[in-house]
Amino acid sequence: MHTVIVIAATEDLELKTVNVLTAFLNGDIDAEVYMKIPDGLEVDGDPKAGEDLKRWVVQLLKGLYGIKQGLCIWALKLHSVLTDIGFKCTDCDYSVYVYKHSNVCIMMPSHVDDLLLASNSKSTLQNVKAELSSHFKLHDQGPAVSILGIKLERDRVARTISLSQPGYIKLILEDFGLTDCNPTTTPMEENLKLSVKMSPTTPEDHLGMKTVPYRKLIGKLLYLMVTTRPDIAYAVGVLC
Repeated sequence: MHTVIVIAATEDLELKTVNVLTAFLNGDIDAEVYMKIPDGLEVDGDPKAGEDLKRWVVQLLKGLYGIKQGLCIWALKLHSVLTDIGFKCTDCDYSVYVYKHSNVCIMMPSHVDDLLLASNSKSTLQNVKAELSSHFKLHDQGPAVSILGIKLERDRVARTISLSQPGYIKLILEDFGLTDCNPTTTPMEENLKLSVKMSPTTPEDHLGMKTVPYRKLIGKLLYLMVTTRPDIAYAVGVLC
């Protein structure tokens, strides 16, 4: 996704976002799958047979959220539709599709039900979205201003796109009680040397550290580092 955003910025391409509503319901079921009758669904039984409808099950004919193969069959369905339209999956990343016709090119990274489309042709882009809407129920979000919680700020004159995650950072600070911390220009203390001697040594210390979700924090920082904040890579590496 980052590579496509860079190309869109430097080449001044149109950049749009689309969300597929209830995506998993579009998948074609690939096996016999049954489920209990959900609350609210009325099923007509034979009153003479005295059957207990609570013992009935229903067979799934389409994908459904919660089944093990739900994501897989949705991905296969999306791949089938995109290839029919004329897209080809890239060899280096199976979640990125490319459409080429004459001088027109559309690049489309996909993340489950979120699609980012970059193209040098506004009309072809609109045609592709119309084609997709004939297969899926879409929410056309227009020009890309955010995707996957990442904020995009574009300067088309300077041909730049800035990425940030202010909402995600705020949640991290709130989760770990750091909303009152002071900002600093350096990601960590200079010449910081971490040692195993800093680890808890007494039973009291061990008990106190059980309330400190260190690994959870590192995981959140790793995602932030990879997505929008490479400047904290060294600090996060040291903490890991």
